[in-house]
Amino acid sequence: ETRRWAAAAIAALADDNISTRIEIAEEGGIAPLVSLILAERESASYSRQAPLVVESAVHALYHLASDEDNKLAIARLGGIPPLVRLIELDDEGTDETMEWAAAALETLARGSHENQLALSRLEAIRPLTLLCGAEQPRTRAHAAGALLCIATPKENLTNVVVPLVELLELRNPAALAIAAHLLAALAARGVAGRTAVADAGGIPSLVRMLGDGTNPAQLQIDAAACLFDLARTPNGKSSLAAAGGVSPLVQMLSCASVDAQTHAAGALWLLATVPACQPTLVNAGSIEPLVALLSSPSVAAATHAADALGQLGSGSDNKAAIIKAGSVPPLVALLSASAPPEARESAAAVLAELSRGKKDGAREAIAKAGGVELLVQLLSTDCEPILVKHAAMALWGLTSEPALHGLVARAGAMPLLVALLQSDTHKGEVHGHAAATLSNVASDPTCRHLLTTQTNAMGVLMGLTQGGSAWLMSVAMLPR
Repeated sequence: ETRRWAAAAIAALADDNISTRIEIAEEGGIAPLVSLILAERESASYSRQAPLVVESAVHALYHLASDEDNKLAIARLGGIPPLVRLIELDDEGTDETMEWAAAALETLARGSHENQLALSRLEAIRPLTLLCGAEQPRTRAHAAGALLCIATPKENLTNVVVPLVELLELRNPAALAIAAHLLAALAARGVAGRTAVADAGGIPSLVRMLGDGTNPAQLQIDAAACLFDLARTPNGKSSLAAAGGVSPLVQMLSCASVDAQTHAAGALWLLATVPACQPTLVNAGSIEPLVALLSSPSVAAATHAADALGQLGSGSDNKAAIIKAGSVPPLVALLSASAPPEARESAAAVLAELSRGKKDGAREAIAKAGGVELLVQLLSTDCEPILVKHAAMALWGLTSEPALHGLVARAGAMPLLVALLQSDTHKGEVHGHAAATLSNVASDPTCRHLLTTQTNAMGVLMGLTQGGSAWLMSVAMLPR
């Protein structure tokens, strides 16, 4: 009883008191606490009084571990193995002891590379993983936090990911939710995490967790988030498509959760970058819900939807369907100066792709929605280079339609296009598209007169015909 209260007093003194933690360690308080856990667990009377003594000692170690020097001292004095034993589900300790032990391991692992490696080496990962299904929410949270910390070194990643993927097959809702959340977090860290999850066979399990995608809870949202990140790798894309992930992700585009919509749109965008996957996306009915997401209050959802449509629109068969679904007005709306930069960039890229279509009515639809004026504004050298590039390409496509020459000229495009040709910032494709647009517009006599009398286009274009690529030299020749 005395030992219990002494340990409890140390825990109380160390709680939220940095100087006291340091003083306790300097006075040699860590070793007796570790010894107390070991001695009491080996005591013949463990089942009566010892669990409460151990609980107090573990509670004290948890608070002491908040100090960086104490983290290593606890490990050096043999504190990790008994803490690992205490989180095993067949242990006879109290629920509180298990909670404090998980909390202590989380704290020991946080920010300590040495302890992270030690915890993996001392086989703490599997019992921590099983603890993700514990009845007590705080115990589950500490176990999850410990696993995230232990997974920080690359050499530990696979050791953490494999049991988490196995956890996806259990019928424990709490464990499933934490496993999905942790896998999403690890995949979001980078290529190593994504590779580890994919190699462990996580993608088919995560796809199954999506259900039909129509009414996602947090579990399904985390699964979609993880799949979005996994689709960033070539193997991830192929595995996601092969596992039947397209259909539930398409259904998720129309659900009530903005987060789920965002993750689903992101995953479908990445899948759409694979030409072989595009027919599957189209046949699953992705175009209309993607178009609807262009008006989402979520910038990320709208941007991912635009990116996906841009990829799908690269196929001539899909352009007409994208136009028919009403994509042009919301895409044009995303070009406005009030729209976020990433959304403007994605929308401009899609419109540039659509403007290349000859018989699908895209050019007329863009003009009718007010797209010409906004695209011309993007030609300003003050805009981001990628925006200028997409705008120049879109205007080139639009001016392939003779009926739009006057509209482009009246919007003030010609001086800006000439300025682009004189810019050292914008070269290559931008120069080519600017010159080609001027060449198209100049085929109209009225526009040609404005071009030659109000700008120095003739001299600039003449200079381009003297050098550069063959295509640039050819488009710089104004029609006679």
